[in-house]
Amino acid sequence: MNIRRRLHNYSLIRYTGGKEDKYMKKHRCDMARILKGAGIMLMLAVFCTMPLAQRVLGNQRGLTTIEKFIVYLDTDIDYEALNAFVAGLTQEEARDARQAFLEDPRGELEQAGISLSPKLYIMVLNLEMGEELGVFRVSSSRDEREAAPPGIGLMVGRLGVGIQRAIDEPFEGSIIDELFGLLIELRDEDLERLDLALGVLEGKPVDSVDRVDFRDEAMSTLRNEWSIDIDRLYYRVEVFDLPAADVFQNEGDEEDRLLLYNESGPAEDLPLREEFIGFFYPKKIAVLFRLPL
Repeated sequence: MNIRRRLHNYSLIRYTGGKEDKYMKKHRCDMARILKGAGIMLMLAVFCTMPLAQRVLGNQRGLTTIEKFIVYLDTDIDYEALNAFVAGLTQEEARDARQAFLEDPRGELEQAGISLSPKLYIMVLNLEMGEELGVFRVSSSRDEREAAPPGIGLMVGRLGVGIQRAIDEPFEGSIIDELFGLLIELRDEDLERLDLALGVLEGKPVDSVDRVDFRDEAMSTLRNEWSIDIDRLYYRVEVFDLPAADVFQNEGDEEDRLLLYNESGPAEDLPLREEFIGFFYPKKIAVLFRLPL
């Protein structure tokens, strides 16, 4: 049975309407700002004590998903410089520079004066071409707002999901604050379920109904099949399916092949974390960072 015919049976989506709609949206936005401000202060306190926490935890298992993401904020990554550099590549006149970055991401960053640890794994996605081919896609939203470029996500095998916040004005804030905000607001249990969902979907054939539907409409699939409630009014979800991209990327002669994504691995062949942090620039380009386990 086509999964689309089963999607609405157990939907958790909630809508407001009529006179209450504007109030509910404003109330939620106000509360989100209050909680984010308080939460960021708390997370900063936690962040400052991370070295001690890491010594105490040692090699203990069972870290929460948020604790796994926090390690990225303790790395020597200049997120502000990265955002400025890659955002410049999204301009129409920067098409050649964007292509050069796709071909050699680490080299182009080094030329721009942005050095990265040799153990840091970099992936770049050609969202412009990937969206046209249906292998990278942003899940449809309930309005036309843009998303703040910083995002967090999970990659299981070769299937990944990134989550960003919807914004009303062009993004000019702190990258670290934005990442903290996402970590605070997104429920840990949803991120853990997302890990499980990606594991199941990654094990299905690329052209299977479930996987095709997931690429077409990720949020509905996650909500109805996995009870992962990511509100499409406040967040954007980016999906990328690398095996599906390979079908196109490996076709044709060497000089004619599409460049849908590129990877720059660690200096050593190390297993990588499923969690990633990065930037998505809709319809243009994405750059993602992962650390060894």
